[in-house]
Amino acid sequence: MSYKALYRKYRPQSFADVSDQEHITRTLKNALKEGRVSHAYLFSGPRGVGKTSVAKIFAKAVNCTHNMSGEPCNECDICNGITDGSISDVVEIDAASNNGVDEIRDLRDKVKYLPSQCRYKVYIIDEVHMLTTAAFNALLKTLEEPPKHVIFILCTTEPQKVPATIQSRCQRFEFHLIGREEIEARIKEVARYEYIQIDEEAIKTIAEVSEGGMRDALSLLDQAEAYSKESHITLDDVLQVSGKLSNDILINLATSIQNGNALDAITTLDALLKIGKEIPKIMNGLVVFYKDILVIKNVKPDLMKVGYDSEAFKDLVQSITNKDVYRNIDILVEAISEMRYAENQRLYTEIAFIKMADTKNNRYFEPYSEQQPQYFTPNPQPQKPKQEPKVEPTPQPPVQPKVEAEPAPTIEAPKEELKEEPAPVLFEEPTPEPVLEVKPIEEAPRSIAETKGTFDITIVENVLNKANKQFKKDVIDSMSQTIRKTRGTDLHEAALLLQDATVQAASDNCLVLTYDEVSYCNLAMKKSNRDKIIQIFSNEYNKDIDFIAIPFNTWKEVSDEFIKLYRANRAAERRDFIKLTPVFVDGLRITSEEATQDTTEEEPDELSDFISSFDGIIEVK
Repeated sequence: MSYKALYRKYRPQSFADVSDQEHITRTLKNALKEGRVSHAYLFSGPRGVGKTSVAKIFAKAVNCTHNMSGEPCNECDICNGITDGSISDVVEIDAASNNGVDEIRDLRDKVKYLPSQCRYKVYIIDEVHMLTTAAFNALLKTLEEPPKHVIFILCTTEPQKVPATIQSRCQRFEFHLIGREEIEARIKEVARYEYIQIDEEAIKTIAEVSEGGMRDALSLLDQAEAYSKESHITLDDVLQVSGKLSNDILINLATSIQNGNALDAITTLDALLKIGKEIPKIMNGLVVFYKDILVIKNVKPDLMKVGYDSEAFKDLVQSITNKDVYRNIDILVEAISEMRYAENQRLYTEIAFIKMADTKNNRYFEPYSEQQPQYFTPNPQPQKPKQEPKVEPTPQPPVQPKVEAEPAPTIEAPKEELKEEPAPVLFEEPTPEPVLEVKPIEEAPRSIAETKGTFDITIVENVLNKANKQFKKDVIDSMSQTIRKTRGTDLHEAALLLQDATVQAASDNCLVLTYDEVSYCNLAMKKSNRDKIIQIFSNEYNKDIDFIAIPFNTWKEVSDEFIKLYRANRAAERRDFIKLTPVFVDGLRITSEEATQDTTEEEPDELSDFISSFDGIIEVK
């Protein structure tokens, strides 16, 4: 068989031919020029980046009779013999198939013999991490003190599996992925030598699909040439042989999802599967595509790939928000994780598409009516006189005799005073009821359900004053596991609300959760959902755990005030119970049982939306 694969035909034969590994080739050339050759080297890095090629070049250079400034001449008998494999002094061993202790013992017995033609015997052990523990132990002593005429070069893609005792006896060189520009330049060079016509878009796509591996790039070029007609490689040829989706297809798919059209997305998926595309590559391609959108929107607006200069892509970038992109990536990554061991991968893919499209429609989070009562009150004291006359207008006549008995000197003056005096009398009479005004959290914190429509700032006060950072960390770390435990139970729908929440603070028996939107807080604090969430936390930690859900902006305002007061107390060398100013937030509903029972809105079957994560630990410097 006379044909030779392109990656073998164009394997580098000198250090100058190696692409994008100058930090290694320069070091080895200088060591050869100065005669500072070590007895053992460890080459590690991804596949197809030049580890074995550099090992063979080094074997030629160290034995070359006409060594030119550290480079092999590639003309003498030694260089030519090592290149074609006819010289027995350079031995290449595949550790994947020769990984036993017997093979290493045989090698150890042969290293003592002098080389027959070369100056040095060079042993290149490829995939050395595949050796067994016993084989490594047998190699250890020989590797540490080999004969003067022996050099070991160990190559591996998984250096973490090589014992530290072996690594410490070698000079280690870490190969990195090759840049796209170098891969594109090499493809153009090989195409010119082989008289292959290839489009610029096809070259860029090959460099992208190869993911930093030169061998993969040349193999894909070889395969695309065999697939193409008349040795003219187009973008479609590369996409067909690589299984990669074109950016135009990804743009159409993402646009359908962004417009909430799940039917178009599933129809596109069906068409892709019919032409042989693989589901993992479709899902991973979408993740990379959304990553590119984030880069263009936030980091590098001039990022150019094939198809990214179209009007459809520009419209998509303008219409989609960072929050939408983060949410879609989360849904895709979760689906990829779930389908890893699933038999029906298409099922998870279609569910992911529907979930992304439905979340975009926001059908699960419709705005509440403005006629709903407010959850927060800006100042509880002035609000009391306004609320009580509406509910109990009749008690005013009985109060008048008490008021008239005191202002006896005048007759007309009480008419004006009667309008002002009933307010303080009414405010004093119900003092046993409004426990909110007393702020007794220091002794016994109240349940949030008792707030009866008013945001009780004392609940947050109590959590912040009695903060337990370790418990907060435990809640955050175990949140995903806590949600997964509810699968298949009647608590799962409420548990899905927790994946959109951020735990900002925690005491021993209460949590402060935040959402970006007020409607999320209303949904979490609704009685039916709130009772289930409390049950979820209580089951997880074997104790009664309460919580309160507030918007993130409100939390930021409250926590900033707490830090300011805390610093003032610390400056005064005291630690008082810190009290905060009541806060008003428009749109929050009451959480009393009566209000929640009156709502007629339907609960969604599944709720998910991406919420940006915050640290949430209040650190005072």
